[in-house]
Amino acid sequence: MRGAWDPHHRVLAHGTRLPGEHMVFSIQDQADTAQTGKYKKFEDLEPDSMLRHFPRFQPDVFDENLKLADAVADLAKQKGITSAQIAIGWVLYQSGKPGMPTIIPIPGATTSERVKENSKPAKLSEADFKALQELVNKFPPTGGRYPAAMESSLTV
Repeated sequence: MRGAWDPHHRVLAHGTRLPGEHMVFSIQDQADTAQTGKYKKFEDLEPDSMLRHFPRFQPDVFDENLKLADAVADLAKQKGITSAQIAIGWVLYQSGKPGMPTIIPIPGATTSERVKENSKPAKLSEADFKALQELVNKFPPTGGRYPAAMESSLTV
């Protein structure tokens, strides 16, 4: 859900525009990594994990960012789906809304189980979308989305 939950970084601007007001959006796996429950503190990250270089995974902010991941995971559990399905549904919910282009999410997957899971995004209602926005307001992401060296090379 990575940037997907971050209004401070204008999430949808991190996609690639296509002709005719379409946008592809790559859903990063940073937040979903935290939401799987595998990582509960910085020290749980593998020594060679790239996440150790991302500002939102640093020891001084890890716990704060985990609050949002845990809250989204709780919502997903209530709906009987995964956090990744919520993230993909969040992107799709906004697709084609007034002032928004058609958005094509591109979720990543490392296993066939994840591919199957990602092919069944959450169908969010307006109430669901508002509940997610409330979670973001209650637990705003802390730290930059990418390391400073990477931020400067990102283009839209």
